[in-house]
Amino acid sequence: MPRPPRIPFSGANDHVVTRGDGRRKLFHDEGHYERFTKGLKDEVQRSGWIVLAYCWMPNQIHALIQTPEPNLAKGMQHWLSGYANWYAKRKRRTGHLYQGRYKAFLVEDAGYYWTLSRYIHLNPCNGGKPLAQDPESWPHSIFAGYARKSKHVDWIE
Repeated sequence: MPRPPRIPFSGANDHVVTRGDGRRKLFHDEGHYERFTKGLKDEVQRSGWIVLAYCWMPNQIHALIQTPEPNLAKGMQHWLSGYANWYAKRKRRTGHLYQGRYKAFLVEDAGYYWTLSRYIHLNPCNGGKPLAQDPESWPHSIFAGYARKSKHVDWIE
């Protein structure tokens, strides 16, 4: 059965999710997290995206992205393949990094933003083995930037 087509449009808000192939880690050290975040920053500057939330977990990522232009698919390809190529060279690895194609869920209900933002930022605090006690202590999300302006990054609105 063919996958449903993505219908891009200006002003879309998408919850973007992907994870490591076979649920393997995407990030092994701080350098990996930094390179992935730099890739997002570069894509924001290139495509004009507005990042509303993000959280990187060892084997998955979540981001809430607004696309002023209908360019999510092209930008995601650029961002994710850029990281996958960098990762493959650094780890001397071949094969898939991601488990299939990324998923993008259109967010149309403004009231759902709060629920989704909470879900994204609480991700490291949930599950059988929480990675953080609270979202502010997890260094690989934008939550601390929202909570304390001193940690706010300049390319996130």
